[in-house]
Amino acid sequence: MKHVKLAFLASLVALFSFFVVGCDDDDSPTTSGESTAALTCSIDLSEAFANDFNITKVIFIVENESVSDSLELTISGTTASGTISKLKPGSYEVTILAYVGTELVATATGTGEATTDQTVTVTVTITYVKGNLDIEITFPTTVDELKMVVFSDPHFYDATLGTEGSDFEEYLASDRKLIVESEPILREVVDAIKASDVDIVLVPGDLTKDGEMQCHSKFASYMAELEADGKRVYVIPGNHDINNEYGAKGYTSSGSYSVPTITASNFTTIYYDYGYSEAIARDENSLSYIAELSDDVWLLGIDACRYSESAADNNVTGGKISDATMEWIKAELHEAKEQGKTVLGMMHHGILEHYTGQTDLFSEYVVEDWQTVYKTFADSGLKVVFTGHFHSNDIVKGTGSSSDAFVFDIETGSTVTYPCPYRMVTLSSNALLQIETRHVTDPDVNYSGVSFVDSAKTYLSEGLYTLALGMLVQNFGLTADAAQTPATLLAEAFMAHYAGDEDISNMSATNYYILENVLRPSTDATTQVLVSVLDALWTDNAPLDNNITINLNTGAVVE
Repeated sequence: MKHVKLAFLASLVALFSFFVVGCDDDDSPTTSGESTAALTCSIDLSEAFANDFNITKVIFIVENESVSDSLELTISGTTASGTISKLKPGSYEVTILAYVGTELVATATGTGEATTDQTVTVTVTITYVKGNLDIEITFPTTVDELKMVVFSDPHFYDATLGTEGSDFEEYLASDRKLIVESEPILREVVDAIKASDVDIVLVPGDLTKDGEMQCHSKFASYMAELEADGKRVYVIPGNHDINNEYGAKGYTSSGSYSVPTITASNFTTIYYDYGYSEAIARDENSLSYIAELSDDVWLLGIDACRYSESAADNNVTGGKISDATMEWIKAELHEAKEQGKTVLGMMHHGILEHYTGQTDLFSEYVVEDWQTVYKTFADSGLKVVFTGHFHSNDIVKGTGSSSDAFVFDIETGSTVTYPCPYRMVTLSSNALLQIETRHVTDPDVNYSGVSFVDSAKTYLSEGLYTLALGMLVQNFGLTADAAQTPATLLAEAFMAHYAGDEDISNMSATNYYILENVLRPSTDATTQVLVSVLDALWTDNAPLDNNITINLNTGAVVE
């Protein structure tokens, strides 16, 4: 047997960490009702395999005066991981035993403090049986954190362009966004960010209602306010933001009128201080860029919008990454890997379906050729992409060519669509990405005694019902009368998907009865398609959507 190299020792220790979370496992040394914790061990074995130590078994042991428990870690690819759960909070001696076949080749010992809902690191000593190597490494007592906020699709509209007349009402009816309230909503978000300790602000597109130059200028002034407060702001365009002659309008009581929109060049000028001035690399074929968020973390802003195809009578909603831009992305991700950088992606369009069949119903909300795109990202080491566009708060995970290649599409809902979410995100130096969802609740608007939350919810519900009626008549061939009941079910299902963490047990009793006793038993083909859509919308694909912690080393989720 070869001697283990020192490089492997350092690698094994550096990637040996403990994550402490609340736990509900029944196999427990605790008494029912007591607060509990869990120790999760994740070890990168790639250096061992590279040095011909083909580890076949790793045993994880925790013990103190009253508890002793052990677990054989699961080896997947080059990672060994597993969790010993429902421990009493306290101090534990931890032992790691690594084997090749039946031969013990490495041990690690250390002490960890198990505390509910915290992440801790320990001092670990690794002694290799072969080679008489005795290495002790002390972990830092603190974990560096990069704190961020993500808010998406603010669709900012300067109300001085007009908010009256039948043309404006027709616009609102076609796409139920809180356009009139967009500025007070943005004001609340900006104030919340200023009051927080975040370092970074990410805005993945649809900054304006429809690319009006006046709206871009005013939205940028709010971003300048954040920068003046010490925050660093990064934006990327959405499908509404550039060359949108079709949508860029002002409104009067008697109609509407065209207003100036912006070009791609204008976009980089207006938002020069919000990503482009800090870019360490730019794609010459799009508005994509790389910026350095910290010494160890890069931001990859991806422009997949098709504004060059827009015309005076049409704005292209869908997204596509050109071959040239994809080659640039792959080259930058390769460079990041060579330099040991963590890369966070940001783009407007989704890279994965967020419910089964989404691309059959709304293909323009997921980037073209998405099956290839997300696998390319995963295989290239891009593990997180913050997206928007569909106005839903949803997270899904895709796997690349191997089980240890993965990417999360973290979609953030629109601030102008109920429940008006934004996300607080913390990336720790131990590769944990913590996400907390917050909501706009009290912007400076007057609804004559009705709360903003209740009004926004009703506004969306009524709007979705109207839109669902139209979809059922036009796409499903139902009569207006026949569409009324299923439209109610669709509106509720879409609202659940927008909010995230969908659970059919929260469906209204009346709608659930109709689904299970009227629609599902039907043999009508159209009705069965409708049932499949409802089932898809109410089925929340893993993982959780609103509050979650992701281990970016392993892709494991602490829910």
